[in-house]
Amino acid sequence: MNKDNALFATIGVLLGFLAGYLLQEVMVLRQPARLLPGQAAVAVQGAPGPGGPGPGATPAGPGGPAGSSGGAPMAQIQQLLDRIKANPEDADAVLQLASLNLEIRNWARARDLYRRYLELRPADPNLPDVLLDMAVAQRALGELEPALATLQQARQISPQHWQSLFNIVVVLVDLQRFGEAEEALAELKRLQPDNERVNALATAVAERAAAS
Repeated sequence: MNKDNALFATIGVLLGFLAGYLLQEVMVLRQPARLLPGQAAVAVQGAPGPGGPGPGATPAGPGGPAGSSGGAPMAQIQQLLDRIKANPEDADAVLQLASLNLEIRNWARARDLYRRYLELRPADPNLPDVLLDMAVAQRALGELEPALATLQQARQISPQHWQSLFNIVVVLVDLQRFGEAEEALAELKRLQPDNERVNALATAVAERAAAS
């Protein structure tokens, strides 16, 4: 699958307004096609978004989000756990397990597994994508400054990785650092001048800043 198609076909980007909160945005999950990216919706001031809990929400248990039956993801998780038990250095299994934990919104476990993967394979050519997904988990846990640092690391590795910059804007808005968010947004527009999602984000950020 084309990487751009894998990005938007699996999760998309959701912008909307709910209960008086002017900005709701999902962290854009950017995974190589070999993985199973999940969705992590986030909302300003902790308001739940349409795809999941906001920052600081309680992570789902190993069985997945409330109301989830587990099913196929849990079977895959068990298979990956068996692989890792047999070979703790199996980086591919660690990364796939991190992705599945992200999918079921087991944020803390996903974050820790991404950290482990980075230890095992620090030179992964898809490192910005992995860092972006780790930032999703950090933000969902309310770890905004660490999430921002992770996204900035991804940008240092790949300055053209616009998905990281997109999410830097989101986290800066979380932190109410609107001046920095506007600067990052200007660079994002330069990288993605015709991206409708970027334009929608710009509108939402402006309205959120005006309301603060």
